[in-house]
Amino acid sequence: MSKSTRFTTPFRFKIAARLAIVLLCVSSSLVIGDISWAKKPTREEIRNLIERLDTNDEIERDKAIEELIEIREHGVPELAKAGLEHESLLVRIGVRKIFENLYEIPDELNIALENSDIKFRKRAFRLLHQIYQLGRIGFNSESQASKIIPKLIKLLDDKDVSIRIIAADTLGRIDEKLVSDEIIKALAKLLNDKESEVRSSAASALGNMGEKAVTDKVIKALTKLLDD
Repeated sequence: MSKSTRFTTPFRFKIAARLAIVLLCVSSSLVIGDISWAKKPTREEIRNLIERLDTNDEIERDKAIEELIEIREHGVPELAKAGLEHESLLVRIGVRKIFENLYEIPDELNIALENSDIKFRKRAFRLLHQIYQLGRIGFNSESQASKIIPKLIKLLDDKDVSIRIIAADTLGRIDEKLVSDEIIKALAKLLNDKESEVRSSAASALGNMGEKAVTDKVIKALTKLLDD
């Protein structure tokens, strides 16, 4: 055996061994990643992930958001509670991202929309907007519509200006088939609101509702607004 052969064979063996170790580590991490949430997470695990949102490290927050989206269906109550009650703005913002395109309205959110505390009503609205992609409502059932639309109509009379604006804007984005006379009348009433932004939101909402919104009352109020 030549000198070069004696040195080459062990060297090749070492390289092959190292490659095998690297591949084993990579494949193991992938497997672990794939099965990390194969089982239903505990409430404590969900709460720990929520607490990880409270960081200025964007990479760490994004990782936590991705994991929570993966297990969202198992932790809707905990997430809704955090989005409404957590003192950290970073956590509440993170929860809103997690709730994007959620196909259900959490009970906690429904209750918070009627909370006597303006702070909670605003937070509930922000979560609602995220669920419906900033107002582009796509109810997946008539029961969903029957639950939330009456609350939105009621909130058109809220004493907080921003809530009246968001409620009008949200109703203005619902599917045309869900528009009712009650919604039209409630929005028409807002055309006389003392706040200009509320009047503007109501006018825009009515403009999105097609022929159903073309009533004598609406036309009369809009005509008056031409001199606003």
